Amino acid sequence: MELDKYFEKSREAVSSGGFGEAEERIEAVLTEVGAPWSREPEGDCWEVTSDHGNVLVGLTSDDSVLSIWALIHPFTGKPKKEADYLYELMCLNQQTRGSCYAITDINGQPWVMVVARMSPSGLNAEAFGIALADVIESLKAFESPGAA
Repeated sequence: MELDKYFEKSREAVSSGGFGEAEERIEAVLTEVGAPWSREPEGDCWEVTSDHGNVLVGLTSDDSVLSIWALIHPFTGKPKKEADYLYELMCLNQQTRGSCYAITDINGQPWVMVVARMSPSGLNAEAFGIALADVIESLKAFESPGAA
């Protein structure tokens, strides 16, 4: 899996949080794919710094779902008035390879995001790398021309 093209400008040393077996496997896969990542000592997710924005990786509280996501921008419009924009997001979903655009709520504020989800059971670098690359590729659709 060739992910280096997403981290040319942002590669930094990694810092491990060192928690349980699932967390250790995620950190091993992050390292194996060559992603520059960090995690706060008591953090519940990993941050991957890409040339196209930060991507977060985290587990559900029961460790049953691994999510890879990036916030794109606050959604400030009214859904009925933003139907064309929401339609375009849904059309963009057809071009992804495993991630999708979605809206999430953060402290009462809706945000447009891109997310990929997978089972952490049997997690491997190839599947993770495809999902991570797709989240980053999807994030690129929102870059200003000439960025990165």
